[in-house]
Amino acid sequence: MKERGRGVAILVALMVLAGPLPQAFSQQNEESNRRSVLRSNIVGKVVNAQGNPIKNAKVTVQDPDNQELVARGTTNDDGNYVIECLDQRKYHLLLSALPERFVGQTAVVELGKEGLIVQWSASTEAPAIATTKTGGGVCGCGVEWLSEREKSNRRSVLRSNIVGKVVDAQGNPIKNAKVTVQEPDDQDVVARRRTDDKGNYVFECLEHDKYHLLLSALPERFVGQTAVVELGKEGLIVQWSASTEAPAIATARTGGGVCGCGAAWLSERSRIGALLAAGVVVVGVGVSVGVLVSDDDDPRKPQPPASPSQ
Repeated sequence: MKERGRGVAILVALMVLAGPLPQAFSQQNEESNRRSVLRSNIVGKVVNAQGNPIKNAKVTVQDPDNQELVARGTTNDDGNYVIECLDQRKYHLLLSALPERFVGQTAVVELGKEGLIVQWSASTEAPAIATTKTGGGVCGCGVEWLSEREKSNRRSVLRSNIVGKVVDAQGNPIKNAKVTVQEPDDQDVVARRRTDDKGNYVFECLEHDKYHLLLSALPERFVGQTAVVELGKEGLIVQWSASTEAPAIATARTGGGVCGCGAAWLSERSRIGALLAAGVVVVGVGVSVGVLVSDDDDPRKPQPPASPSQ
């Protein structure tokens, strides 16, 4: 009887530690659903008419339906850029921030399971020409197309994820809210995402650095906010609680995961109140509420969208 009693006690203890079974299954299903969303990379190079690389050019990924910014890459000294972990769909790519007298361009691309390599040839005589081929790779593996030296440099840059959820004061998820990642020095946009039906958002493969996060596009009378965060090797979970009475409150803790593993956070079930009770740091106070950064940083308007040559 003692042995049987000890076995029952152990079973009860395991059940308590595991938590409610329906919740555990729900967590697994949500994480599985996230990982089933196929995501790939857009990578490439920007050169001039003579084939020389163009440094610090910007390649902006836009939603073709509303021209909203999704992500942005900047070319390095070799003219290369990498934009990782995009949903597989159609996009507009905008090439801008070119040297004086060079003319940018917008191209329409279709991102599939193998990713895309989009190369740009820019000149002062006509809009830039974009050519594409498959090969950008899947999420978290955007270095395979680079040279060995560039691969080594790219892999030496530590990258993690910022993930989170936006809810109202009652804990209900807010759909289609915008969360924008900005450079802290010049407020340049790094990436932007909208929350899904459950209020969740994921930014993957960001370099370890300080960022401004801007919450905007909330329901009527709700007030957004800007918060300052420091992204480290374990990633960040940044939760937002928005209301109509005051600017949204941002709370953060580590746990967003490393590059390419942004699904792990989806098992999190803690409410904002529980996070605060656990001593989570409030990471930001308002800068300017609900202000969107302009996506047009090139004084010359690019040509209308054109499908690149294959």
